[in-house]
Amino acid sequence: MTTTAWRRASTSSRSASERPAMNWQLITAAERTAFEDNGWLAITDAVDPARVDALVGAIDQCSPTRRENQNVADVLWRHDAFLELIDNPKVLPKVADLLGSPNIWVNHSHYNVNYPDATTSPPRYYWHRDGGGIHTDIGDVVRPAFAIKIGFYLTPVVTTAHGPTYIIPHSHQSRAPLPPPAAPPDEVEAVPILIPAGTAVLYDGRLTHSGKSINSSSSVRKAIFIQYAFRWLMPVDAMSVEPLRDRISDPIRRQLLGFTASMQNLGGIAPGRSSVYHPGPDDLPLRTALVRAYNEARMEFQPPTYAHV
Repeated sequence: MTTTAWRRASTSSRSASERPAMNWQLITAAERTAFEDNGWLAITDAVDPARVDALVGAIDQCSPTRRENQNVADVLWRHDAFLELIDNPKVLPKVADLLGSPNIWVNHSHYNVNYPDATTSPPRYYWHRDGGGIHTDIGDVVRPAFAIKIGFYLTPVVTTAHGPTYIIPHSHQSRAPLPPPAAPPDEVEAVPILIPAGTAVLYDGRLTHSGKSINSSSSVRKAIFIQYAFRWLMPVDAMSVEPLRDRISDPIRRQLLGFTASMQNLGGIAPGRSSVYHPGPDDLPLRTALVRAYNEARMEFQPPTYAHV
């Protein structure tokens, strides 16, 4: 599969719903190479300090009391601050480019609150790949790229004491089995993701990474995760966004929330086919905006070298 066609498509017939490209930051060649080689990419300053503060406040409002396991899923409906992350102009264009298609939506969201932990028990890192059955059902092959999860880190994670996410570089292109849950990072050649607050980290859905690490610092680690996948992939969580349908008017946000799905008549002879597989002209406003952004930037990229195998 190549992506050149949708990038070069004409923008002469722009719909009334099209909006400006919002100073979208398109992916660079260096960023593409880093992501394809390592399975992750950090975008510093993806969230400005004022918005970071608003997001921290939103998490505190939604989870005012401490719980031992603060991994809360299905969060987009819980606070508008979370919802506003889904079309981040420094992140969304890169995600669509790396997945090779604008036919994407948000199929999972959660926030994590990692409290300081003074335990002396041996840590368990819960090594895993996102996607569950995508990996177990397809079997012993290198799976094609299917999703990219974004971690928006709201507090500094600058040392290994801050409970960082550990990743195993290049594991997105590997058929190796998962390490035991308690395997220490150095034993599996994992590296910590150390970044300042406001950084967005793009993770390939096939990348082996930790589910938790000990936060032995004196500060609480807070992060929000949003996963983008092809529209034909089922949601990972409850996706309780239906109450937002009448309130969200922005066409790109509506696509990302699953509100643009329609039924298509293929070739005029095959009605009743879902547009998540066969997008119609009004199903992908993201495509229109991306084409415009590429044309205005006069940029051409090679299609991903690994995303679809």
